[in-house]
Amino acid sequence: MSPGNLVQRRGVLSFTLVRVVDFLGRPSFARCPAWRSNFVAYGRREQATMTMQESVDHGTMTLSEFMSERSGIFAVDKPTGISSHAVVDRVRKAIVTEARSQGIKVRKLLNVKCGHGGTLDPLASGVLLLAIGSATKKTKFFLSGRKTYVGSAELGSETDTQDSLGETTRTSEYSHITREDVESVLDGFRGEILQTPPAFSAKMVKGKRAYELARQGEEVKLMPKKVMITRLELSSFDNPHFEILVECSGGTYIRTLIQDIARAMNSCAHMIALRRTAQGPLTLEDTMPLDAKVCTDTVFKYVEEARAKVDPYVHEAMTRESELHRDEP
Repeated sequence: MSPGNLVQRRGVLSFTLVRVVDFLGRPSFARCPAWRSNFVAYGRREQATMTMQESVDHGTMTLSEFMSERSGIFAVDKPTGISSHAVVDRVRKAIVTEARSQGIKVRKLLNVKCGHGGTLDPLASGVLLLAIGSATKKTKFFLSGRKTYVGSAELGSETDTQDSLGETTRTSEYSHITREDVESVLDGFRGEILQTPPAFSAKMVKGKRAYELARQGEEVKLMPKKVMITRLELSSFDNPHFEILVECSGGTYIRTLIQDIARAMNSCAHMIALRRTAQGPLTLEDTMPLDAKVCTDTVFKYVEEARAKVDPYVHEAMTRESELHRDEP
């Protein structure tokens, strides 16, 4: 701190004190143990200016510091009828309100780092992973990680979106299909399979989201990709409705899986409901209910509670990643 700043902040007395210390040289602090230890560590001028600076900075905090103390990952139980982005915005607005209440300047909403670890469509509900602050960098370990879903389907028709929100594109007979028929084709979808993402998806095509092009009536061609289905069970069957339990890798589309299962039986179907019951180490039991008004105290409570599951999972994922890089030629 310059002498000019000392005069402005602490007046002539503080400035004179520093000058006297400089002029007299090292004083004896034998009778003041607390000052002696500080003097040895920092020196005369450094200790004086540090003490004054700490006093000046007392009670202030930057947005970066505020966020670093609250950084972490947690899960929300997303209801149907709302987008994943809208959920992120609710949490982000709550954090901004809390920060401003503590006198922290936040120019705009996007200054607060907050994101999700894998989109859930408006029709879907369940575990939506959210990351706050520097933890947003760790969401990559959850995007490709394991997820568990319960998907409900209706036989007899396909839609352009592969779910009940789309327009019907094809119909077929379904009354002859039995529970045994469904179970007989499931084995062909277990393990590593090729799946073509739907046109109405968030995949990037020509610099735009696929669903944006599809809504404009443009033909969207997406390449098949490998996905892993580690568990696939028929939970219930009551023609024309059936329900499947799916444990899979990231990037798997359950609505596409339902459509492909029906086609394997020479019929057709579309998804009518979807609920994500787990993502990575977090399950529905770990989720925060999404009330109309999001409370930051509740958000940070769930962040802290999730650490016991999230931290070991991220550590294991980072270890695997480093081992893969080490094995590369």
